Amino acid sequence: MFSDHICSILSNLSRLSSTCLSLSQVLQQQEVGVAQLVDMFCTEGFNKMASLHYLGPLLSNLSQLPHVRTTLLDPHRRIIQRLLPYVSYEASAVRRGGVIATIRNCCLDYTCHDWLLGDDVDMLPFLLLPLAGPEELTEEENE
Repeated sequence: MFSDHICSILSNLSRLSSTCLSLSQVLQQQEVGVAQLVDMFCTEGFNKMASLHYLGPLLSNLSQLPHVRTTLLDPHRRIIQRLLPYVSYEASAVRRGGVIATIRNCCLDYTCHDWLLGDDVDMLPFLLLPLAGPEELTEEENE
């Protein structure tokens, strides 16, 4: 129960880059990395008493830091790929918005654009699908 409130508070505290950097340093001292936050975020039922939706905005805020973006965009860790399905997550606008903002921040690193759009990540379908709308397309329209 308190976990959701704490995630919300951490999200609010990390909005400014100065406090975000301080929070990132504390997380590193506690040996809690971005990869672990993403594990918690992406594991349904990780905390049986909390939804942890506000980890999305927290990740978004942390991704304003270059060293966090480097971790998220590490091709060997495949972290950003784990977040992509949440672009169209229906159960929580907070979670969905946090992931979208995280991806937006990661796209600030123009050196990764080819990789993000390439076969390894294939981000474009995840971004375009919500724009397509709910109507079914014919086979001809799909091509």
